[in-house]
Amino acid sequence: MISVVANVVVFVSLGIITVVIGVWGRRNAGHLVPASLPTQDRAKRERTLRRGAWACQIVGTLFVVAGVTTTLLG
Repeated sequence: MISVVANVVVFVSLGIITVVIGVWGRRNAGHLVPASLPTQDRAKRERTLRRGAWACQIVGTLFVVAGVTTTLLG
C-alpha cells in the first residue's frame, strides 16, 4: 500500500512541476529569446520555445493521469 501511495505522489508531483514549467515557458517565451536576433529569427525561436512548453504541459498531464490511473488499477 505504501508503494502505491508513493507512486502516486511521485507521478503527480512530477506532473504538476512539469505543467508549471510549461505554463511558465509559454508565458515567458517572448522574453527568453535574445533581443539581438533578427526579427524573423526571434519569431522562429519564440515559436520553438512555445512548442516545447506545450510539450511540457502535455507530458505533465500524462504524468498526472498515469499517477491517478495506477492508483485506481493498483
